[in-house]
Amino acid sequence: MRQTTQFSPVRIAALLWIFCLCIIQTGCSSLITAKENSTADLIIVFNDENGSIGRTNAPASSKIELPVNLLKIAEAGSLSLTELTSDGLRSEYIAAQFVSDFSKSNTGKIWWLMPSGEKGERRFYLTAGDDKAKPAMTINYDKKNKLLSILDDNKPVLRYNHGSTPEPSAIAKTRNESDDYVKHCRYSHPLHGPDGFARGDYIHPLYGLNGEVLTDDYPADHPHHRGINWAWATVFWQGQQRDMFALRGIWSRPVSVAKTKNGPVVAIIEAENQWKWDNKESIVSEHIVIRAFRQSQQYRYIDIEITLKALVDNVEFCGRMGKGGRVSKGYSGFNLRMASAEGQQIVLPGDVPETDVRRGWADYSANFTDDGIRTGVAVLQHKNNPLYPSKWYGNKKINYFQPLYPGPKPVSLPKDKIITLKYRLCIHRDSVSEDVMSDLWTAYNADSGTYINKERECAN
Repeated sequence: MRQTTQFSPVRIAALLWIFCLCIIQTGCSSLITAKENSTADLIIVFNDENGSIGRTNAPASSKIELPVNLLKIAEAGSLSLTELTSDGLRSEYIAAQFVSDFSKSNTGKIWWLMPSGEKGERRFYLTAGDDKAKPAMTINYDKKNKLLSILDDNKPVLRYNHGSTPEPSAIAKTRNESDDYVKHCRYSHPLHGPDGFARGDYIHPLYGLNGEVLTDDYPADHPHHRGINWAWATVFWQGQQRDMFALRGIWSRPVSVAKTKNGPVVAIIEAENQWKWDNKESIVSEHIVIRAFRQSQQYRYIDIEITLKALVDNVEFCGRMGKGGRVSKGYSGFNLRMASAEGQQIVLPGDVPETDVRRGWADYSANFTDDGIRTGVAVLQHKNNPLYPSKWYGNKKINYFQPLYPGPKPVSLPKDKIITLKYRLCIHRDSVSEDVMSDLWTAYNADSGTYINKERECAN
């Protein structure tokens, strides 16, 4: 006969208590493990005041101090954001990238592309370990030729020519042999040097969202034009004048690549150059930062920062000056020579000078391919640039446009002064309205976010 074991009520209660203790202990162990590998106590607060950043999926950033134990997670590109909305946490992850202030530092910035959402204050939890946050933005560095190419998921974005690109043979032949007086004067100059129009420190090619080439280099009509560059036509020193734009007596020469960084959100190049007077004496130090962000469905953003510091006294520079009393637009400096294309259009802002907020933007769009799909490149000026807002200059005949800083009047660059210029390129599909351009400019000039360390707040 089978026997059954019976438990008294006291014994049953004791067993239940032991079972509950085991569950609690297991739960506590899980919480401790999660606590050690979580950033749930870090909240990013960002004020998208009128919703322009979310509408344009623009880059957003926040200064942050990461817990030291999270640096390896950040370096592996495994940080993500999860937004806390009025309806609770969103389910999707947002790729985030930590860029430290210096090597191995836990202070720096978190970068991400802002998803669409409600305007006003937005809050994001910083989380770790999302598999979607992979280093899609990468840099290939050809050290021999000093070329740095940025790729987005192995698709080309741009190439920064840190070193000199050789002059094409057809250009050299025209420069040396042309019987056309006008062409000969344009191609030949005693200050060109033995390498003719060879030059570096510029971006070309720049690619569209479908892989089309958007810029031109060594065009026959103006062989000194080159993609996207920041060379000025007038540089004064010691009572003499040189022309870096037309490569006459002064060149930007590479010194070093200070930094390259890959990541899931942005690829970063930092490079050092020096302006060489007569290709001998260094008179200006130039620091370049290029940030190329991952492509969204409609846009790609590229930020360019140029910092100039004089190494000698009495340096002045400006754009092209008029000759013989002729008025000049003051072109050169930060400029774009676009590829030849059909249906080109240059749109400038309709801001009134007396308004409180003047938005420094311009847009160039054209049919760069035969399929009829338009691509545009918007240039946005940063509101903290000196002499902001700069006037605009465009010439459809040669596919050229630019903001005019400082224009035709020279500005001084004392040894104790630094000049920093900031611009954003927005590559977009189709043509865009002035309202969208206004959003793009507002997003670029928005303030950074802030972060809250809940654990530290509780400790205090």
